[in-house]
Amino acid sequence: MILVVKFVDRSGIIQEYFFDLVHVKNTTDLTFKEYIFFVLSHYNFDIQNIKGQVYDNAGNMHRE
Repeated sequence: MILVVKFVDRSGIIQEYFFDLVHVKNTTDLTFKEYIFFVLSHYNFDIQNIKGQVYDNAGNMHRE
């Protein structure tokens, strides 16, 4: 899974950065959520204020 962080900086400019590459054991929505929260928490991101959007392969996410 590739994690890309996209945000608007203090000048109002949209920034987008490659953040991390993580091997996941499967492609369920719960697994993605767990890995995303783990990676962001590891880097001390406040996950309470995060909003997400997915445009690619959203059909792969399903519950086991």
